[in-house]
Amino acid sequence: MSADIRRRHRAIQDELLTLQRLNLITADQRQQLSQRYPTTATDLLGLVRWFTIVGSVGAGLGLLLLLGSNINLYSLIEGGCVLLFFGLLGLARFLKRRRSQSDAASAAAAPDSQRLVRVAAALELLACFALTALTLTLGKQHDTGSGQWPVLFGLDLLVLLPLRPPLGA
Repeated sequence: MSADIRRRHRAIQDELLTLQRLNLITADQRQQLSQRYPTTATDLLGLVRWFTIVGSVGAGLGLLLLLGSNINLYSLIEGGCVLLFFGLLGLARFLKRRRSQSDAASAAAAPDSQRLVRVAAALELLACFALTALTLTLGKQHDTGSGQWPVLFGLDLLVLLPLRPPLGA
């Protein structure tokens, strides 16, 4: 916001205050009208964050389109799903170990350790979603038309069930 606009907004707010003193408008009316004429500098940080997110997603999609013509896109997705699966599981285990260490250190860290449990559980769930995405990608890539999709999800179950006890689910 330029200095000239801020100066005008201050003049409008001063006029609104004068109208309130003369009992021509109420305090609620003055406050509602004052909100339309801000005198503080605009915070652009939120806008910058959104443009950064949209730009990053756009750049990633552009990179995928560029690489899609030169690299097998299925292999790229499969590798990403494998890395995501093991990365999320590793991060969840790290958070659980950190929680057990903080529980041993002090009882005052109870709310933080409770948040770590929730975050670790969410990461484990995301890892399961990554495994399902890997299964779907493999099934789509190697589809022979036999309709054996339930078998693929059965294989997911065989992978996830042994992981269940160590993850503490």
